[in-house]
Amino acid sequence: MSCKHYKNSPQKYYKIISFATFVGLLYACSTTKKVPDGEYLLVKNNFEFEDKKEPFDSELKSYVQQKPNKRQFLFMPLSLWLYNAASPKYDTLLNEYMTYPDEMRNQKLRDSLFIKYNMNNDIGKSLFLDRLYHKWGSAPVILDQTRTEKSAQSVQKRLTYRGYWDAEVKYKQALDSAAKKAAVTYFITHKDPTYIKNYYYNITDHEVKNIYQQHIRESLIRKGQILDQTILEKEVNRINDLMREYGYYRFNALGDEVGFVADSLQSTKQVPLVMEVHKDSLDSPYKKSTIGNIDVAIVDDVKDFPSRTKKDSLRGIRFHKTENAYDSRAIWRAIIVANKQVYDQKKLDLTKRNLLAMNNFSILKARDSLRRGGGTSPNDSIVDVTYILKPLPKYDLKVGLDLNYSEVLNFGISPSVDLITRNVFGGAENLSTSVSGTFGRIVDPKDINRRILAYEVSAQASLSFPRLLLPFNYYKLIPKRYSPTSSIVLGVSDQNNIGLGRLNFNTGLNYLATVNEKVTHRLTLFNTQLSLTKNKDAYYSYFTSDNAIREEFFNDYFVSHPDIAQKFTSGQLSIDQVSQQIINDTSYIQGLNQQGQDRYTAFVGTLVNKDRQTQDVLISSMIYNFIYNEIGKKIIRMLFISAGKWNWREIFSAFLTRKGMKEELLPALNEQFSISLTPSL
Repeated sequence: MSCKHYKNSPQKYYKIISFATFVGLLYACSTTKKVPDGEYLLVKNNFEFEDKKEPFDSELKSYVQQKPNKRQFLFMPLSLWLYNAASPKYDTLLNEYMTYPDEMRNQKLRDSLFIKYNMNNDIGKSLFLDRLYHKWGSAPVILDQTRTEKSAQSVQKRLTYRGYWDAEVKYKQALDSAAKKAAVTYFITHKDPTYIKNYYYNITDHEVKNIYQQHIRESLIRKGQILDQTILEKEVNRINDLMREYGYYRFNALGDEVGFVADSLQSTKQVPLVMEVHKDSLDSPYKKSTIGNIDVAIVDDVKDFPSRTKKDSLRGIRFHKTENAYDSRAIWRAIIVANKQVYDQKKLDLTKRNLLAMNNFSILKARDSLRRGGGTSPNDSIVDVTYILKPLPKYDLKVGLDLNYSEVLNFGISPSVDLITRNVFGGAENLSTSVSGTFGRIVDPKDINRRILAYEVSAQASLSFPRLLLPFNYYKLIPKRYSPTSSIVLGVSDQNNIGLGRLNFNTGLNYLATVNEKVTHRLTLFNTQLSLTKNKDAYYSYFTSDNAIREEFFNDYFVSHPDIAQKFTSGQLSIDQVSQQIINDTSYIQGLNQQGQDRYTAFVGTLVNKDRQTQDVLISSMIYNFIYNEIGKKIIRMLFISAGKWNWREIFSAFLTRKGMKEELLPALNEQFSISLTPSL
């Protein structure tokens, strides 16, 4: 580093030197300062696999009971250094102090602990810094031989659980007495796994057995697989969900109705597996449940239901309200379950999602339970459902401000204001309005030595409805379980940056229907965008190369047409008028030599480019999206997303055409269909 360079950029090197000094001071702090003599600080756990590695090996680290102190900033044990910075005198006291809840940590508690630990002279001390170090820091992890042995046993049990019954786990401790540090290495040998020789199932209830057989292809268990108990757990969960879809309320709720038996008497490498499904020791038959009463309460407090509410009903659903702010029909559309329907857990889950998706309520309570006296018939098969909803605030205002810096924009600010107005018309409609902008200074393209103000301001409004905006009843065509919604979008933005400014308007009517967790339909009608160029006359000021070509050709034309030059200079003719007159002057164009023809071609190119850059555009389109999404489905082996899109749009571009330089309105029809597949293996 030269002295000259240091003098030119002193602040840069001050920062580097300060950071290096800070890191050096931290490293000077001993990590073993509070490690007792004869003990060792655990600094690392290593895993070495004696044979091949398996995909699940990464999870074995979590079964080790002792883990080294965490490191921050990739390499520094900052939390350990902070703990060591506290006075050792108060470590025992503060360790106990930190076990108390935050609301109990006060001077009174500290004084009582001072008395407990015979520190009467310290009564009244705040210990602010020491408390701060203990709160942000972490005590050193001292190597414990017993816990290391238990960790090896836990890892081995996990391997057995994963199907490796003969796996072995050994460990070795590397102790550094001088540094008071230790590292533990676990040596893992998988050996051959245990496989499922044959798979059987014993289901005593005939209807449950029939349902299982109908969906047996979806089973996660196959002959010849490794006997991995995590797969067995997933299969039990799949069966639970399946049976609850078919009306078996609280099927295997206690986890004791579905189990597996593996016979390892003849072999521990090839074992037959049997799935057992029994309701109880007497093999009592399962009974399908139906939905009974459905109560929906809209209150500000759980205690208001049912004493302070007025009761209403609509199509089998009982509504309880303290005030009539919400139309019952709007809430009814979100309730997928219906009276006397066969119980289906998915419909209950979908109902909760619909209520939350309305963004009008928080769910204080959602309960489904057997009717009172459910131990005997018929109440043992009737499920009553209750939802207690609390309206969200009428208005929700959010204000934001971002600061940014770049070489192009220099220093810029981006303020934003978002306002949500709920239940606009009493049917749970939401109006979302937002105003945002970006302001900064950019290099003036006309003069690179100065900067000018650049900005983009936009305003958006979206009115969402928890239903489809259609002039007819659509429930027979599109069921409630599809959770159909609509939204009307309006927007405007004003751009003023490098080059020509733009004023943009957009609007659209959107429909959305979710068939299930995989399939979604989206239709956008009247999706219209209008883009207007603001400062068309300034085109040649920004596109200087086109202006140079124009000036050269104008000067050539003015030599033979001095009257046009005089009118142009006096302002009687504009640039566009002179350009049109040149295009119409066929005798002049035909009389040009080859060099003149080349300049004329370049001149016409600048006119075409000007028309494209300054044209006003109106785009009207209709878009249909079909989305098939299997991401996140646990039982599907091949996952992918499929998205299909059909787009019809009509574009009207108002610009000057080359033929006769007349202003025309040119329509263009454009139909598009596209489909894409995104696999996830």
